[in-house]
Amino acid sequence: MNIWILNHYAVPQRYYYLARSYHFAKRLLEMGHSVTVFAASSVHNSDINLITGSEKYREMEEDGIRYVLFRARQYQGSGKARVINHIECAWEMARQCPTFTDKYGRPDLIYASAGQSLTLVAGIKLAKKLGISCVSEVTDLWPESFVAYGLISEKNPLLKMLYAGERWIYSHSDAVIFSMEGGRDYIIEKGWDKAHGGPVDLSKVYHINNGVDLAAFDYNKEHYVLDDADLDDVDTFKAVYTGSLRKVNNVGMLVDTARCLKARGESRIKILVYGDGDERENLENAARENGLNNIVFKGRIDKKYVPSILARGNLCLLHWKPTHIEKYGMSMNKLFDYLASGRPILANSVPAYDLIKRYECGISTDIQSPERYADIIKEFADLPGKDYSKFCTNARQAVEKFDFRVLTEKIESVFAAEKQ
Repeated sequence: MNIWILNHYAVPQRYYYLARSYHFAKRLLEMGHSVTVFAASSVHNSDINLITGSEKYREMEEDGIRYVLFRARQYQGSGKARVINHIECAWEMARQCPTFTDKYGRPDLIYASAGQSLTLVAGIKLAKKLGISCVSEVTDLWPESFVAYGLISEKNPLLKMLYAGERWIYSHSDAVIFSMEGGRDYIIEKGWDKAHGGPVDLSKVYHINNGVDLAAFDYNKEHYVLDDADLDDVDTFKAVYTGSLRKVNNVGMLVDTARCLKARGESRIKILVYGDGDERENLENAARENGLNNIVFKGRIDKKYVPSILARGNLCLLHWKPTHIEKYGMSMNKLFDYLASGRPILANSVPAYDLIKRYECGISTDIQSPERYADIIKEFADLPGKDYSKFCTNARQAVEKFDFRVLTEKIESVFAAEKQ
């Protein structure tokens, strides 16, 4: 099958670590398919642009994967420049992709993946132009997440138009894949399924979660070991957080938890935070003002060091700001790194379709009290060896279901079912 992947952010993996499309492309190639990835030239969350001249696009190949990158302006944050960036790239995808059929062959199927709608619109339009099927993949409930995080008011007239566009995407796609398990619930709740008079056929709605490349994770764990005295301290129980430091990650609760632990004299427990974001300075100041030496902010680290960091810790902390979108399930990339590390996980909220509870690999709690959160970390630190090891074993066994080799077989079966 000749598969074209459209994903705004899917630059080669060495430039951007969130690489769902990369993993699928790599394994689809191994399975004998032809794959071309179309993406923007701008690298998300960086100042890198892979087109610095006036050319409209750039072709490149990495890890055997063929890329076509369309020129898109650089941006920082989520303002006007980012919106224009998305519009530019989606327009070029829909307009220029057909010109590549002579070089790469006419595709059998378009696989458009995005957390925002414009790439999906481009994929649908392109598929219609070529007379083939389009499988749309939704990795973020947009614009629902904007409402959940207070970025747009429910009374904003623009929201009605955005929902109408989302409904159009679901109804005009030949199939829809949600990374969150409750995608069907979402469509039903909106009344967009055929049983409620809507246009969406639920038999064409699938779920494929995020995952991890286990072979790469295990290789990196052994070959990329961060020099870190805190991780090497065998007398310390290390609770580890990795990821962004933004308001939506609710990392401030960890500072409050560290304060509680210090007040109780729990010197054996240390919270280690690896990552960066616009909240980092505020969090570090709060820790400093409270004289906390039991929470350490390590800053941004290369993704390849994450496996070693997690495996040398004792507890993985999964943190976010609870909202109503949790009722549709969660698909955080870091959850699967946590599972692969073979360490217990403590989450500060309880989403629907909770994998931590399902596979008994830790504790999910909706308690937002730092005092109670400190209690639970202490309970993990005091667990008998047999009970602690059971959590570890369960985590590692669970993640095998989310190895990208397994997930690629699932997505290939969707493609085969939907190919015209």
